[in-house]
Amino acid sequence: MFFRIIHTLVHLAFGAMPVDCCALLRCRSRPIMDHEKFKNVANGIQSLVFAVGAVVTAGWAIFTFTALGSQNKAAAEQLELEQRIRQEPMLQIELSMQQSPALVEDQLLRISAVLRNEGKRTLAIGLMDGPLTMVRVDVTGGHMKVLSSPLNMQNIKIESNGQLTSIEQRILRPGQSRTIPFAVRVSEPGDYLIQFSGAYAGVELRAGDVVDTKDVTIEGLAQIFVHVAAKSAR
Repeated sequence: MFFRIIHTLVHLAFGAMPVDCCALLRCRSRPIMDHEKFKNVANGIQSLVFAVGAVVTAGWAIFTFTALGSQNKAAAEQLELEQRIRQEPMLQIELSMQQSPALVEDQLLRISAVLRNEGKRTLAIGLMDGPLTMVRVDVTGGHMKVLSSPLNMQNIKIESNGQLTSIEQRILRPGQSRTIPFAVRVSEPGDYLIQFSGAYAGVELRAGDVVDTKDVTIEGLAQIFVHVAAKSAR
């Protein structure tokens, strides 16, 4: 196979003139070689070297181009992934609670959920299923046991006619925050687990309308434990 390749390259180098590669390689054993034949052989070897060099150079160029193309593609994909991660909406939820003094049977718990968009994109969070849930629990013995049915609370607003309606969705631009208040009366003293949850995703605003961008939905969640004391004895 090697001699066949050499023969082809030499044939290309010499043009149409037939060349015997074996004779060419054995030419050094001949004691006498005229000047014209030596010149032809030297030119043939030079052309052969140039042809082999051209083939090697072309192969190396193709290999380098392919390798660089793969590296550039991987780098571009990595850059796109990093940019998308930086642009993902990031919802931070903070829960806090205040309760009235334990002077009455039914204590009022005032709960606040602060929602803040820490990302680089506008987000929408769904609230229609009752984002705040509270249950009374027993946390003795290292295990948690639910002692009451879950109580779900809606995010509400006051309409112009004085009616209260639930808010199904809140929009937060980058860096924007919203405080959502809740209030509930509890009659049973004990420990309570309060949880705020809502699914959110990145959206776009066009002419004031929300446009779904088919982003992956993320479940936002925050929890706190509170203790409701029994009524104080007078």
